[in-house]
Amino acid sequence: MSVRKDDKTGRWFFRTRVRYPDGTKKQIYGTPGVSGPFHDLSNTKIGAMEAERRAISAVVTGKPHAVAAAPKTEVHEQKKTIREHSVSFLENYKPESKPSTKRDRSYSLDSHLLPALGNIVPEELKQTDVDTFVRAELERGIARKTINCRLGTLSSLVKYATGERSKLRFNIGGMAAEIHAVDPADVERLLAACTDDRYRAVILLASEAGLRAGEIRGLQWTDVRDGQVTIRRALDKETGRVIAPKHDKIRTVPLSKRIVEILAKLPRRGIWIVSTQDGGPLNYYTCSRTMNALYDRAGVAHPPKPIHCLRHTFGTVMARKVPLGVLQKLMGHADVQTTMRYVDVSEDDKRDAIATVFGRAVAVQSPK
Repeated sequence: MSVRKDDKTGRWFFRTRVRYPDGTKKQIYGTPGVSGPFHDLSNTKIGAMEAERRAISAVVTGKPHAVAAAPKTEVHEQKKTIREHSVSFLENYKPESKPSTKRDRSYSLDSHLLPALGNIVPEELKQTDVDTFVRAELERGIARKTINCRLGTLSSLVKYATGERSKLRFNIGGMAAEIHAVDPADVERLLAACTDDRYRAVILLASEAGLRAGEIRGLQWTDVRDGQVTIRRALDKETGRVIAPKHDKIRTVPLSKRIVEILAKLPRRGIWIVSTQDGGPLNYYTCSRTMNALYDRAGVAHPPKPIHCLRHTFGTVMARKVPLGVLQKLMGHADVQTTMRYVDVSEDDKRDAIATVFGRAVAVQSPK
């Protein structure tokens, strides 16, 4: 049968062999209802039969069937909304981003930005729309830094969708997060209450080397050499996958005496320095739960993040004793402004700085 229906597409078509006037045979085929010589026919069995008849007639007579041109219709392209752009944005924008960054980006869109702004076309987004979103977030008690992160995602999506940087303001004041450092005396209480050398290593690597939780979990024995540790990788907290350190910054940090001593006590069960009993890497949430229990045992108030706030301890202690540029390198900050958050300058600090460079002034007695 020369006329049939495609099982996969559901379209009718014809395929047959015909003899040309010169005696040669050739297969011809076509589909009614699509662009081409049979566009005016319906895609039905009857339409396919008529298309076949026309095709055979054209072979016999040598003249193609005259078909009225398809009417031109004016096409108005419908602009996509922020919600529609978000699909390809999440799939394609900065594919090299860390898994945690991608998750945060997706969460910001799905849970916050799209419900508020998803139906707006990026080219038609107004400052009042952004400001209304910010005001609602502030009224819900969302931290300014968190809001700025979400606005950053919105700004990136708008630029991705339009191909140009928006002139809107996607930032509010007070972006810097408050530093929650564990008091050095409380660090000593944690160490005294800890009975597992692995977690003593976690405490010291964070508070005396400034490592992040993922970097500690990602340390391998080959990273320690000549009294220093090289931070080459981190472990994603959700998947456990090996990822690059934050900002892709590989850095080296000299080890304190106490870190060297505790590392010497750890058993080598595999490649990971701080490992599970079977030699695998520590799970992030297991590690956090264990650290929180340790805070309880030591009688120390829980900080917002049990490990990361020990890194803040390192930053605040070091900021008073080393140059800012050195601290930036030790902590792996991409921007020195981030390092500046650890600097708390008092009036005594300012007086001591002048005295160190120019000499301490003798107090001048005011005339009586």
